[in-house]
Amino acid sequence: MRIAAFLFSSTMLLSVAAWAADPAPGADVFAKPSSLPFQYPAFDRIHNEDFAAEFDRNSPVTLTGSVTRVDWGNPHIWVFMDVKDDAGTVSNWGVEGGAPNALFRNGWRKDSLKVGDTVTVEGFKAKDGSLRANANRVALPDGRRVFAGSSSGDR
Repeated sequence: MRIAAFLFSSTMLLSVAAWAADPAPGADVFAKPSSLPFQYPAFDRIHNEDFAAEFDRNSPVTLTGSVTRVDWGNPHIWVFMDVKDDAGTVSNWGVEGGAPNALFRNGWRKDSLKVGDTVTVEGFKAKDGSLRANANRVALPDGRRVFAGSSSGDR
């Protein structure tokens, strides 16, 4: 029974991959399955349209503050931080980062940010005026500046 389930699952996976790829006749569909997003730019366009729906590329923001919470989860991590404005008022900002896997590839680890750490985030404000931003770069407590896996597409 387990073998039959595996064969069925494998066949379905291969069928879905073949359907999604829509290759030229005679092409080896499974030669590089991880290259599909690069072969089909529509994948990237969809991701960037999500950014444009929520965040304003024309409203950059730099936030420096103390981390109050870090939520590692798909599709994006969220870092919450207390930021003091010029008048001394403290506000809690929610900052969206990239997918955990993308962040890991860019040098992040789950312990890169801890509650109480002071960090600087460069990114873009939310269109709706809320205290949310999409992170582009982050200066980590150890001094490293890392790409935040932003859906804005900038590096």
